Amino acid sequence: MDLTTKYLGLELPHPLMPGASPLAHDLDTIRHLEDAGAAAIIMHSLFEEQLVGEQIESFHATDLYAEGIYAVGFFFPVVPQGQARIRTQLSAAHEKHHLDKAIAAFRKVGEKYGILGLDKKELIEKFGM
Repeated sequence: MDLTTKYLGLELPHPLMPGASPLAHDLDTIRHLEDAGAAAIIMHSLFEEQLVGEQIESFHATDLYAEGIYAVGFFFPVVPQGQARIRTQLSAAHEKHHLDKAIAAFRKVGEKYGILGLDKKELIEKFGM
């Protein structure tokens, strides 16, 4: 029986992927999961970009997706009002070139919106929120 599957563009031998949980907190446990045959291990978010204003965050996530980066927008009521954010997630199956692509996409989209290097206060001033 062929159990191969794709996850976030990665070809996996089967769909056994422990999720972001206490299992992913400890490197030794992650190694045990790998030895036990986990195809990928979903790590807690390593990159989280916080943006204020749900509209800006939504556009940013959409543009990242257009660049080939799966990014999910979180905004009120999932997070407190005014604390919208974008999350991306890495797994143990991702390689350096995947990370490089993600960083380039964040830089490109950040430049498009003129938000690189701005702190929260400056973002609020820029977008009138």
